[in-house]
Amino acid sequence: MVIIKVIKVANSLIVNLYLPCVGTIDRLPICDDTLEDLQSWRDKYCMCDILVAGDLNCSLIWIAPITFLLLYLAFYSPIL
Repeated sequence: MVIIKVIKVANSLIVNLYLPCVGTIDRLPICDDTLEDLQSWRDKYCMCDILVAGDLNCSLIWIAPITFLLLYLAFYSPIL
């Protein structure tokens, strides 16, 4: 199950994100779709700062496809 909640407060978007855990069938496509949804929020409110928190269900120090995707978004994408 994926949960994404977005709240706009003044000039900020606060995002609560829950991604599927390891072992979930089709986890990577689910996470990719969820992060695309997050990007659509960012596109809609491009002038806002964004804070993403929640349970990403991955280790940022282990090498895995979802880790690369999240690290890319954190360091190279304008959404985070």
